[in-house]
Amino acid sequence: MALINQKYLYLLFLYYQKLFSMRQISASTIITITRRLLSSNFRQINMTEPHAWYPKARLMKPRKVVVHIGPTNSGKTFTALKSLEDANSGIYLGPLRLLAWEVFEKLGTGGVRCGLLTGQEREFPVDHRLVSCTIEMADLNRVYDVAVIDEGQLIGDQQRGWAWTSAFLGLCAHEV
Repeated sequence: MALINQKYLYLLFLYYQKLFSMRQISASTIITITRRLLSSNFRQINMTEPHAWYPKARLMKPRKVVVHIGPTNSGKTFTALKSLEDANSGIYLGPLRLLAWEVFEKLGTGGVRCGLLTGQEREFPVDHRLVSCTIEMADLNRVYDVAVIDEGQLIGDQQRGWAWTSAFLGLCAHEV
């Protein structure tokens, strides 16, 4: 176990602050985590085991991961969206507001009730079963049948890679 020092505690605080600002974590959860961090019983956090950070997602059995690999315009996203369209519930996560909007429009014109969630737009039809959003807006608390994480290679991005890591490890979806 790696002992937590002030630098890591500050970085963890910033991460939770970002989640709170995006409404992905409640204030009471942050208070509980802070109390645990400051209590004498919880002086260590293991930062070397990210697979243990999202226990709700880890409990999803079975959890199937499908990776679509191919050159540009080979139908990777098209195939993944077909699975999403056929699901009872699902989420599309894209790197750009424009892509989230495009998927929202495409599913809507196909007769599928879909919500849209980006940093600027929030549109949820009453009986929607799918959500199209930017990667940072992913709801990690809701259970989905299918989750599509577009442009997965961006997990290595210095600025936004945290969002892909969080989505891949934390989404409660039977199929990712």
